[in-house]
Amino acid sequence: MRLFLAYSMLLGAILGAGCGPRGAPPLQVLEPVEIVVTGTNYRWHVRNPGVDGALETKDDIHAVQEVRVPLGANVRVELRSLDFLYTFSVPEQNLREIAVPDLSFTLEFNLPQEGEYELKCEQICGILEPMVLGSLIAMSREDYANWLRSADE
Repeated sequence: MRLFLAYSMLLGAILGAGCGPRGAPPLQVLEPVEIVVTGTNYRWHVRNPGVDGALETKDDIHAVQEVRVPLGANVRVELRSLDFLYTFSVPEQNLREIAVPDLSFTLEFNLPQEGEYELKCEQICGILEPMVLGSLIAMSREDYANWLRSADE
């Protein structure tokens, strides 16, 4: 009986000290969230940091025409172009910046509400009507963290 009691106390101490099974810790979104968006062939190629929060690492998330950002986070988008002049424009959020070959421009913002917004390329793209070149998706921090985790699998 004493041996059973001793084992029970030892097991309780081990589990109480955090050595037992636990859920994954919540993923912290590092700010500013840095994203690289490159225009080429009338498309936006997007590189988000992965779970580690850093760009230029093996877990970077690559997308085409879809920029995802966490709600309420400070976001820094570096805009580039490989071929033409582009505008990165989200009129609903009053965001607009240019992408020029061989130059880099930065757009910083913080979106206060969830939603999906059209990324438009306006007159500078060489056409009369604005083109929709993708989506800017503002997601809750929890949804953003889940998206990062699912892309990392």
